[in-house]
Amino acid sequence: MPSRIRPHRRRESSLIAALIGTPYEINTDGALLVLEDVDESPYRIDRMLTQLRMNGALLRAAGIIAGGWTNCGVTDELLRDRLGDLAVPILTETLIGHIDEQWTLPIGARATLDADARTLTFAQPAVHFA
Repeated sequence: MPSRIRPHRRRESSLIAALIGTPYEINTDGALLVLEDVDESPYRIDRMLTQLRMNGALLRAAGIIAGGWTNCGVTDELLRDRLGDLAVPILTETLIGHIDEQWTLPIGARATLDADARTLTFAQPAVHFA
Protein backbone atom coordinates (compact mmCIF):
# COMPACT_ATOMS: atom_id res chain seq x y z
CA MET A 1 0.00 0.00 0.00
CA PRO A 2 1.49 3.39 -0.91
CA SER A 3 2.57 5.71 1.89
CA ARG A 4 2.64 9.49 1.89
CA ILE A 5 5.99 11.22 1.61
CA ARG A 6 6.62 13.40 4.63
CA PRO A 7 9.10 16.19 4.10
CA HIS A 8 12.11 17.30 5.87
CA ARG A 9 11.52 20.95 6.67
CA ARG A 10 13.95 23.81 6.27
CA ARG A 11 17.14 22.81 8.10
CA GLU A 12 16.54 19.19 7.40
CA SER A 13 17.17 16.46 9.97
CA SER A 14 18.36 19.08 12.44
CA LEU A 15 14.94 20.70 12.56
CA ILE A 16 13.05 17.42 12.66
CA ALA A 17 15.02 16.44 15.78
CA ALA A 18 14.77 19.92 17.33
CA LEU A 19 10.97 19.95 17.00
CA ILE A 20 10.44 16.71 18.95
CA GLY A 21 8.11 17.42 21.85
CA THR A 22 6.69 20.61 20.35
CA PRO A 23 3.35 21.18 18.60
CA TYR A 24 5.33 21.22 15.32
CA GLU A 25 6.82 17.74 15.69
CA ILE A 26 6.61 15.81 12.41
CA ASN A 27 4.13 12.93 12.25
CA THR A 28 5.94 9.95 10.75
CA ASP A 29 3.13 7.42 11.22
CA GLY A 30 3.05 5.34 8.03
CA ALA A 31 5.05 7.94 6.13
CA LEU A 32 8.10 7.80 3.92
CA LEU A 33 10.47 10.02 5.88
CA VAL A 34 13.04 11.99 3.90
CA LEU A 35 16.26 12.76 5.80
CA GLU A 36 19.23 14.86 4.72
CA ASP A 37 21.31 17.68 6.12
CA VAL A 38 24.11 20.09 5.39
CA ASP A 39 27.14 21.35 7.33
CA GLU A 40 26.63 19.15 10.40
CA SER A 41 29.31 17.12 12.17
CA PRO A 42 28.92 13.32 12.11
CA TYR A 43 28.42 13.23 15.90
CA ARG A 44 25.49 15.64 15.53
CA ILE A 45 23.87 13.50 12.80
CA ASP A 46 24.40 10.46 15.06
CA ARG A 47 22.71 12.31 17.94
CA MET A 48 19.78 13.42 15.75
CA LEU A 49 19.17 9.92 14.41
CA THR A 50 19.44 8.50 17.93
CA GLN A 51 16.93 11.07 19.19
CA LEU A 52 14.53 10.20 16.35
CA ARG A 53 14.90 6.49 17.20
CA MET A 54 14.34 7.04 20.90
CA ASN A 55 11.19 9.10 20.35
CA GLY A 56 9.84 6.45 17.96
CA ALA A 57 9.73 8.64 14.83
CA LEU A 58 11.93 6.24 12.85
CA LEU A 59 10.04 3.20 14.11
CA ARG A 60 6.64 4.60 13.04
CA ALA A 61 7.75 5.48 9.51
CA ALA A 62 6.79 3.21 6.62
CA GLY A 63 10.21 3.80 5.08
CA ILE A 64 13.20 6.12 5.11
CA ILE A 65 14.77 7.91 2.18
CA ALA A 66 18.23 9.19 3.11
CA GLY A 67 19.54 11.88 0.85
CA GLY A 68 22.73 13.82 0.72
CA TRP A 69 24.65 14.66 3.85
CA THR A 70 26.53 17.58 2.30
CA ASN A 71 29.64 18.52 4.28
CA CYS A 72 28.55 16.23 7.12
CA GLY A 73 31.05 13.36 6.94
CA VAL A 74 28.24 10.84 7.34
CA THR A 75 29.38 7.30 6.58
CA ASP A 76 27.49 4.16 5.56
CA GLU A 77 28.62 2.71 8.89
CA LEU A 78 26.84 5.46 10.84
CA LEU A 79 23.64 5.03 8.83
CA ARG A 80 23.76 1.23 9.18
CA ASP A 81 24.33 1.57 12.93
CA ARG A 82 21.37 3.91 13.48
CA LEU A 83 18.96 2.68 10.80
CA GLY A 84 20.03 -0.84 9.84
CA ASP A 85 17.86 -2.81 12.26
CA LEU A 86 14.62 -0.93 11.58
CA ALA A 87 11.90 -3.09 10.07
CA VAL A 88 11.25 -0.63 7.23
CA PRO A 89 12.72 -0.18 3.75
CA ILE A 90 15.61 2.28 3.71
CA LEU A 91 16.96 3.90 0.57
CA THR A 92 20.33 5.63 0.95
CA GLU A 93 22.58 7.67 -1.30
CA THR A 94 19.68 9.32 -3.09
CA LEU A 95 19.83 12.54 -5.09
CA ILE A 96 18.12 14.60 -2.39
CA GLY A 97 19.60 17.50 -0.51
CA HIS A 98 22.00 20.35 -1.03
CA ILE A 99 23.47 19.12 -4.29
CA ASP A 100 23.47 20.40 -7.86
CA GLU A 101 21.55 17.51 -9.44
CA GLN A 102 18.64 16.37 -7.31
CA TRP A 103 15.27 14.70 -7.39
CA THR A 104 12.13 16.74 -6.93
CA LEU A 105 9.84 14.96 -4.49
CA PRO A 106 6.14 15.78 -4.44
CA ILE A 107 5.51 16.13 -0.70
CA GLY A 108 2.31 14.44 0.39
CA ALA A 109 2.07 12.25 -2.72
CA ARG A 110 1.43 8.57 -2.21
CA ALA A 111 4.41 6.43 -3.14
CA THR A 112 5.83 2.95 -2.71
CA LEU A 113 9.47 2.50 -1.71
CA ASP A 114 11.30 -0.68 -2.72
CA ALA A 115 14.74 -0.40 -1.16
CA ASP A 116 15.95 -3.70 -2.67
CA ALA A 117 15.16 -2.54 -6.21
CA ARG A 118 16.15 1.07 -5.30
CA THR A 119 12.85 2.41 -6.63
CA LEU A 120 10.36 5.01 -5.47
CA THR A 121 7.11 4.67 -7.42
CA PHE A 122 4.36 7.27 -7.20
CA ALA A 123 0.74 6.07 -7.09
CA GLN A 124 -0.52 9.00 -9.17
CA PRO A 125 0.89 11.96 -11.06
CA ALA A 126 2.04 14.74 -8.76
CA VAL A 127 1.26 17.51 -11.24
CA HIS A 128 -1.89 17.89 -13.31
CA PHE A 129 -2.11 20.16 -16.33
CA ALA A 130 -5.46 21.61 -17.39
